[in-house]
Amino acid sequence: MFFAKQFNYHKRIYFNEVRQMTETVSVPLPLIKELYEHFDRIEEILATLEELSDKKGLKRVEKSLKEYKKKDYIVVSRPEEIRTALMKD
Repeated sequence: MFFAKQFNYHKRIYFNEVRQMTETVSVPLPLIKELYEHFDRIEEILATLEELSDKKGLKRVEKSLKEYKKKDYIVVSRPEEIRTALMKD
């Protein structure tokens, strides 16, 4: 989580600085969209690496894989169902 928070912090700083520039640069919208998608992927990778580098995190992953293999999970489609499932335990 630390890496992801740090990455988000630097991303916000960078985009705030870009907005405050006195000169303007034209950037095509598809390129901006692609850049944000890459930022999201990098953030996911950093979060995964952080989870796997933590002993407790690795145990959570192992437990989740066992539960998944046993089909010990539920499928929900609405926010109300998610709340109910989380409050069940």
